[in-house]
Amino acid sequence: MSLSFHSKVDIRFAPGEIKSTGGIIKAAGWQRVLIFTDRRLKELGFSRRLKEIISKNNLTVEVFSGVKPNPKKEIIKQGIEKARDFEPDVIAALGGGSVLDAAKAAGIWYSNPEKDLFQLKDPGKRKNPMLPVITIPTTAGTGSEITSWAVITDPGTPAKVSIGGEKMTPAAAVIDPELTRSLPAELTIWTGLDAFSHALEAYLSKFANAFIQDICYLAMKRLIKYLPRAADKGENLAARSEVMLGSLLAGWAMENAGLGLIHGMSHQVSAFYNYQHGLTNSLLLSPVLEYNCEYCKEELQNLTDLFPGNKDFLESMERFCNLLGFKKELEIKSTDLPRLTVQTLENVNSQTNPRKPSAREVEELFCRAFKIKE
Repeated sequence: MSLSFHSKVDIRFAPGEIKSTGGIIKAAGWQRVLIFTDRRLKELGFSRRLKEIISKNNLTVEVFSGVKPNPKKEIIKQGIEKARDFEPDVIAALGGGSVLDAAKAAGIWYSNPEKDLFQLKDPGKRKNPMLPVITIPTTAGTGSEITSWAVITDPGTPAKVSIGGEKMTPAAAVIDPELTRSLPAELTIWTGLDAFSHALEAYLSKFANAFIQDICYLAMKRLIKYLPRAADKGENLAARSEVMLGSLLAGWAMENAGLGLIHGMSHQVSAFYNYQHGLTNSLLLSPVLEYNCEYCKEELQNLTDLFPGNKDFLESMERFCNLLGFKKELEIKSTDLPRLTVQTLENVNSQTNPRKPSAREVEELFCRAFKIKE
C-alpha cells in the first residue's frame, strides 16, 4: 500500500472558537487585520463581533463587506483597493465559500499586483506567497477553509476559474460550529449536500487512496446522520458540530484527491446563471453517480452500509436527498449547452472523475439534471 497526503493549515475546531482569533493573530506577530465578509453577515453583527474580539488584542482592524455569492473579479478588485489603502498584515475571512474564496484570491493578487488575477492560476506567475489568510467559515459545506484553492467567476466567459495550489494555503482555520446555528434550513441543506458531494467525489476520484477513502467515509457517515437534524433544528449545536466536522473532513479529502464531474458541471452552471453552488451540486448528484457507477462498482458497494437496510447506494442516496426536501427545479438555456459542455470538459475537477466523458454524454447529463429552456 502506498499513500500520500498533506495538511498545512493550523486548524482550531470547537464551539466558541472564534474567540481565539485575536490571540492567533497576535501570536503570529501580525498587527493590521482586514476582515473579509458579506453584507448579510455584517447586518447580522457577525463582523462587528469579530472586530471586537480581534481589537481586544490591541490590533488594528478594518472591514470589507462587499463579497457577493459566486464572487467576480470586480469584487476581488474592490477588496484589493481596500487592502491597498489599509495595508493589512493578514486577512480574516468570515463567511461561506464565496467569502473564503474571495479572501484567498485577494490575498494572492495583493501579493502579486503586477499580474492579472486570472494569470495567477498559473503557479509559475506567482513570485510571492499569498498575504496570510485566516478562514472562519459560517457554513458547513464549502471546505474552502482548509484548501489551497479559490474559485472566482469570470463574467466575460462566463466560467469559474480555479486559482490555487502552491502559495495559497490558509495560515489557519478557526472553525466554530456556533456560527452556523442561524443558517436557514434551506442553506443548511444545500451547503451540507455540497460537503457530501465533496466527500463522495473525492472517494471516487482517480487520485483517491485507502486513507483518503476512509476519511471520505467518515465525512459521509456524519453528514447522513446529522444533516437532517441540523436542518430541522438549527439550534442543535451537537448536530451542527458533527455536520461541520463532516464538511472539514470532506474538504481535506478534496484537497488531496480532487473532485469529479459533479463539480466540473456545477461550476459552469453557477457561473452562467449565478445559482447557489450547493443546490446545483445536489441536482447533479444522482445523474452523475448513475453515469459513473459502472466504473466504480466496488467502491460504491463499500458504501452501502452508510444507509442501513438498503444495499443499493444510489437508491439510498436519492431517498436521503428526497427526505431533506431540497429539490428545486433550475433552468438552463439550450443555446448555452455547447459552451457549458466545452467548459466542463476543460475544468480541472472533471479530470479526476472515474469515467472520462464525451461531449455528448456531458450534454445529456445537463439535460437530465436541469430543465432545458428553448
